[in-house]
Amino acid sequence: MTVTAIGGGVAVPPATDAAPGEVVADGLRVVAVVDSGAVVPVGADTAPGVPFAHAVEVSGSYSVGLDSVAVRAGGIVVGYLVGCAVDVSNGISIGIAPGVSIGAGIAQGVGVGAGVTLAMDAPPGITLTTAASIAPGIGIGAGLAGALGVNLAPGTVTAAVIGATELDSKAVFPYTFGHTDTPLHVSGCLSPASAMPFVTARVDGVDTTVQTTGYGDPFWF
Repeated sequence: MTVTAIGGGVAVPPATDAAPGEVVADGLRVVAVVDSGAVVPVGADTAPGVPFAHAVEVSGSYSVGLDSVAVRAGGIVVGYLVGCAVDVSNGISIGIAPGVSIGAGIAQGVGVGAGVTLAMDAPPGITLTTAASIAPGIGIGAGLAGALGVNLAPGTVTAAVIGATELDSKAVFPYTFGHTDTPLHVSGCLSPASAMPFVTARVDGVDTTVQTTGYGDPFWF
């Protein structure tokens, strides 16, 4: 896996069919975008004897833009919504849970490690779980994970977190994340698996807090 620079950068056009997130309140405007993404099937590389395994390698770049205002605090989380026998692009949403701080470090699933707690919502009949686990990357100190492994039953959705960071008054925007050739494995899923990249951001201004989430292209594997 290769990791690009994290921090202030230059925004690029969003991925095809991506749905950027944008919110405006009291002069505070935040835009979260999945700029690009790639998926490479690696089914032949799955471990022998692992039942109903699905595997791909994913790459992506993400950015969060902010109009010039004073930032007091906030956070950014990037990752993938992953489901088994569920279309994750249909009515499923994700964001940073209110009142939760985010420590920069290797994030592990939902509400596990690095102080990351995410709020998810889904239509009736879909089960949300914190089943995602992450194999730590080597030499990655800015909040990115090395590999994603998920065990999901049919009708279940989880969030596999790639990276997380806190924002403060020194943050430079656009703030960008990037990762390349990250393994994503789903086991225990008899039906096809689906996934969709996301970037969610919460920004605390002097007297206003806003949050939004941008989504990339969904895919099945």
